[in-house]
Amino acid sequence: MDRIDLQIEVPRPSEQELQAVGLGATAVDGNDSASMRERVRRAHDLQLGRYQGMGIHWNSQLSGKWLRQFAPLTPAANTLLDTAFEQLGMSMRARDRILKLARTIADLEETQQIDTVHIAEAIQYRQLDRG
Repeated sequence: MDRIDLQIEVPRPSEQELQAVGLGATAVDGNDSASMRERVRRAHDLQLGRYQGMGIHWNSQLSGKWLRQFAPLTPAANTLLDTAFEQLGMSMRARDRILKLARTIADLEETQQIDTVHIAEAIQYRQLDRG
């Protein structure tokens, strides 16, 4: 049987959607909808606080010097990203997308610095784009 990869785009949730009451379905990692919603809300609050007064509301809006400033990498994470960049033949655009996604993953864990686990997870998600 052939393998088929499926990728869909999901629009950003509105503030009302982030606060809406879920069905309580359990996510793969054991978090119910309410717990996941709270994690997303806290991550978004971190982003809003970080970018206050800059006209930026989401990590996906970062670019250039702002991306480098607000997405600090541990030395090991930087090495992993550089290695992936070279071995996977990424463009600078793809590298920046991975960095933005890793910033969001770190925000969901409420950690300031991006580590190797965040980069590895972001690379895994972004590999769908290569297809």
